[in-house]
Amino acid sequence: MRLYRLSVNTIFASLNLVNTVCYRPTKKKFIMKKIFTFALGFISLATIATAAPAKKTLNIENIFRLIVSDDINVILKDSPAGEITITGDEKFVSKVSYYSVNGVLTIKSTKGSLRNKVTVTVPVHNLQFLEVNDNCRVFTKGAIYSTLLKVKVRGEGRIDLKTIGQMVVEADRDIDLIFDRYENKPQADK
Repeated sequence: MRLYRLSVNTIFASLNLVNTVCYRPTKKKFIMKKIFTFALGFISLATIATAAPAKKTLNIENIFRLIVSDDINVILKDSPAGEITITGDEKFVSKVSYYSVNGVLTIKSTKGSLRNKVTVTVPVHNLQFLEVNDNCRVFTKGAIYSTLLKVKVRGEGRIDLKTIGQMVVEADRDIDLIFDRYENKPQADK
């Protein structure tokens, strides 16, 4: 029977602990650098993903005709004249195209669908014609006044209009329409 005498260095070398003991501080630094890099990258991505909210306002005169296209959310509110308000992420607000000529306001997207990305609030009073194209969503904030409102819907949009006065609707099939007609002007929605 042979007896072996091993030194501490030999034991560590045979167990491969020498490298672990010698490089432990370096591994800690390496791991801390990786955690810091990961955290910094995660914060950067989170900042990019949540773009700053933006709000854009435009003064308009009273409009009688409104044409909405290209998958935009629109809220109509009863007001004789005022400001169109466009709210949403900064990168999407700039992609809303609008122009008003002789009481006709046209709102559309310059690039792709903006549904659920921006909301356009439009003041209307005695609106006579509303044309909704594509996959737009048009709602009213409170009831809007119109002696006779003609609504033309093309596409697969959703419309929720509360009006005071008469309304005539021409729509494609498979479109959700909700009608409320008031004899007297109701309280504004809160």
